[in-house]
Amino acid sequence: GILSGLIATFIYQIFVRMYDKWRFRSKLWYPFLKDSTIITYGVWQNNYIGKGDLWPILIPLVTIWTYGSQINKNQIPLKQANDCNVSDRENNNLILIGGPASNSLITEALNGTNIQYNKITDDNYSIVANGTTYQRSEDTPNGLLIDYGVCVLRRSPWNNNKWVLSISGTSSYASEGIAKFIRNLAELKRLTNYMRLNEAISLAIVLKTTFKNQCYVQSEIVFSLYKKKEWWEWLKK
Repeated sequence: GILSGLIATFIYQIFVRMYDKWRFRSKLWYPFLKDSTIITYGVWQNNYIGKGDLWPILIPLVTIWTYGSQINKNQIPLKQANDCNVSDRENNNLILIGGPASNSLITEALNGTNIQYNKITDDNYSIVANGTTYQRSEDTPNGLLIDYGVCVLRRSPWNNNKWVLSISGTSSYASEGIAKFIRNLAELKRLTNYMRLNEAISLAIVLKTTFKNQCYVQSEIVFSLYKKKEWWEWLKK
């Protein structure tokens, strides 16, 4: 009857939640949950740590990283990229935040991904992926900003037993957009369709992010190193 239906629904929801956690942890964040990790940020963001301007980017990361657990801001292992020495890079997983103009580790993290940054001026970059250029654009009268960011998950170029997740963009808006994109569990599950965990470079995407009046609207994948996996491909595993 009704009671049996409610019980079955409840059990199903528990199963779905457990499956989501497993899929989530095993496909993107699990390496960072089980081993020491340092979050590195760019030199320009150094001035913002005290003001909390970097926190809007870190909150989505930390929320997902701990799967919703509460964590004190002071507990997060933060380090400026220029202060991240050889030992830090070789003995830790790294989460890199910031574009190539501010985070000196980003360029090396993108090697082999078919994605690179093209320097226009000292603080202005475009993204080139497989010969296609993606560049920030603004529609000031309508308050629209379209920005592009890069998200890469790979074996660390400094230690093959460690992992690097890089979140970068042509501006801080793009970095924030990626962080919010992967905070959403539905988006994260969609993102795993573009991953190949058995590869040294497991994920490499360019994300187009739209802001209106400085508020995040949406993100969409415009380039991926791997084509999207269709559902029947999972049956082959």
